[in-house]
Amino acid sequence: MRGLWPNKEYFYKIGHELSDGTVVWGKSYTFRAPPTPGQNSLQRIIVFGDMGKAERDGSNEFANYQPGSLNTTDKLVEDLDNYDIVFHIGDLPYANGYLSQWDQFTAQVAPISAKKPYMVARYGLGV
Repeated sequence: MRGLWPNKEYFYKIGHELSDGTVVWGKSYTFRAPPTPGQNSLQRIIVFGDMGKAERDGSNEFANYQPGSLNTTDKLVEDLDNYDIVFHIGDLPYANGYLSQWDQFTAQVAPISAKKPYMVARYGLGV
């Protein structure tokens, strides 16, 4: 995104255009733009990895369930006003080739990633 004013709160919606031209809009979200580069300011970050994902309804795939990930997600949502950016440094949902697990993971982190920059590490950096 370009042209954002530093420290300003922005509102946005995500929409989808149907084949008849009608646009269906989702709910409104907000985020705050970062400060001006080089500006002396406090930036609070969260860094973690190996979170996985879990289903709140108790359904799960055999031998692929990380219930602790719900605790991590809940705490991040609870503390949303106390940090500015998230760095998720690897091993995201342990999807193991199943697209539906990626969908579940993105739904799990959506309350965070809709309001805060949510950066993920690139695979295979060897660090």
